Amino acid sequence: MNWGVYLSQEVRFMLLTDLGDDSAPSRSSDWQSCTDTDICLSALEALMHVAKRHDAAAAEFLEEVINSTFIAHRVAFKSVDFEFVPFESDALHKDVVEPTLRLLVTEKHKDAHASFLAALKQIAAGDAGNAITDAGSALQHVLQDLGCSGNALGPLWADAKKKGLVTGHDKNLLDGISAFINWASADRSTTGDAHKNSTASLPDAWLMVHVTGALILRLTDTTPRAATTESELT
Repeated sequence: MNWGVYLSQEVRFMLLTDLGDDSAPSRSSDWQSCTDTDICLSALEALMHVAKRHDAAAAEFLEEVINSTFIAHRVAFKSVDFEFVPFESDALHKDVVEPTLRLLVTEKHKDAHASFLAALKQIAAGDAGNAITDAGSALQHVLQDLGCSGNALGPLWADAKKKGLVTGHDKNLLDGISAFINWASADRSTTGDAHKNSTASLPDAWLMVHVTGALILRLTDTTPRAATTESELT
């Protein structure tokens, strides 16, 4: 069996399934003519996933090679668990974004992971408003995963205080995040959800991703928080 042809066919099938597009390159000879960034990244993702099905170690090596190549050519994407995500700051990516993605790759946090990954994908697509909303959804899912009750950030945060996950003085942080999400939602409503006309910027979206990512890491830390006083609960 020609393994090169076999793997090429698997990659093309995955792209057809995920993208519904048979124009994406799957052979090494196709890459030189590929000019669509999204298609190229999707093809590389598919290649890594196909490799993982056959040889996990080989797939991890392939991911390292791809990431090293991107670094060498200053490409602002990195593969994390075989999914390409954009990054603004390498330091913040290593300290916040990547640890958050890896932390959430569990059955318990699958919805939170999907929302956080969606926020990064929205940034890559240039949709800052939806990225902000998705990052907020990731935080909401994490609070629910941790056993907090409520269907919105406010009630969830109040229950998180009762459970000792956060303290009263953390309310200012929640107020800022909630205001940010509400602003982005109102902004999208005003502009008809057309991200090209939205006043939310990509730096705004990155700020939300980094803040919520850092907060998710803190919330899931098993280190006990300081006791919450009765006055802080109100």
